[in-house]
Amino acid sequence: IACYPVSAREGTGLDEMLDGLARAAAEAAAPAAPVLRVYRPEPVGGRIRVQRQGDAFHVTSRRVTSIVARTDLANPDALIHMRSQLAASGLREALVEAGAQAGDTVVVGEDEFLFDPEL
Repeated sequence: IACYPVSAREGTGLDEMLDGLARAAAEAAAPAAPVLRVYRPEPVGGRIRVQRQGDAFHVTSRRVTSIVARTDLANPDALIHMRSQLAASGLREALVEAGAQAGDTVVVGEDEFLFDPEL
């Protein structure tokens, strides 16, 4: 960092300081252009696909898979929070529409659950 002595009383040092600032600005790299991010939100219930394969209902949805993957399944409080998020996502309605009934196996990613339409 350059240091320039400046005196307002005597009116000296300003030219040297301004020259130094101009040199520093010329040597500085131009800022990188900001990265443009495009977000395309999924409709809440529009992208949940449920397919029956054998005795299980397989769920395909990035949002639902993400909710389950982020949840600590050994933590009861986390499970309660996960259930509310899944309910808000429209999963229950998608499963019922696909014909799932209480006690049926639901597969989301690598995890399996028993369907309970009352939760």
